[in-house]
Amino acid sequence: MIADAELDPAAVEIGSFFPHSPDAVWRALTEPVLLERWLMRSIGFAASIGTDFTFAVPGQPTAEIACEVLAARPGEQLTLSWVDLRAEHPARWIVDWTIRPHGNARDFC
Repeated sequence: MIADAELDPAAVEIGSFFPHSPDAVWRALTEPVLLERWLMRSIGFAASIGTDFTFAVPGQPTAEIACEVLAARPGEQLTLSWVDLRAEHPARWIVDWTIRPHGNARDFC
């Protein structure tokens, strides 16, 4: 995997600022109840390298995304492999969330 999105034409990089501490963002990424609120329901997820799990895609019929945890550094990074099992020609994607504090610590909720 190429770390610099400018060097990899297939990479998509999106940045967002959340007015929360890195620990709060980590919880939203790794606690299944919170993850389901903003992304999808996970089945068998644990923020531990090598964990295989699925995301249940809502709809009729329900679809699944097969995932594996590739990196898990609490409060810093969560990286998953991601394969949409309903695709005619499934492709493996890498989804990476890197958490960096921004601004003054007193600004965090």
